[in-house]
Amino acid sequence: MHVHINYKKTLKIEANSSYIIFADENFNVNSFKNTVTKSEFSFISELLKNSDRKKNFLDFQVSSKKKIILVSVKEKISSSEVEKLGAKFFHHIKDNKINKYIFDTKFLLVKNKNIIEHFFHGIKLKSYKFDKYKTKKEKKIILINVIGKGIPSPN
Repeated sequence: MHVHINYKKTLKIEANSSYIIFADENFNVNSFKNTVTKSEFSFISELLKNSDRKKNFLDFQVSSKKKIILVSVKEKISSSEVEKLGAKFFHHIKDNKINKYIFDTKFLLVKNKNIIEHFFHGIKLKSYKFDKYKTKKEKKIILINVIGKGIPSPN
């Protein structure tokens, strides 16, 4: 399984991709109210009332093709904790049928400036497989597009 990460300034959100938003540790949804449709926002708000907020990730299937995933990030988090969070996220998505993800970083309220690089470094580290000498190699590709603030310059 290979993971490709692209950093872009803007991107049109496709209907058949998952939209991932970094949220605070309490999953405060008011910050991205204007990013999703009103029906999606009200749907997520209702589901959050009964969700386990101690988890790192919350998935919301808002339509048959669109999924919104919230990633909980503590305000004061170390670089190694962010890498571990990225590795956990890879385990969260690796068996999904969806292989296109859009990360929106503009709602990230963390003071650590390198958090995005560490998060995706954790994903890349966890996705690595040594299969050079295997005859049957897994050909699944996960495409991650990153948009928002604090990202490196686009490729």
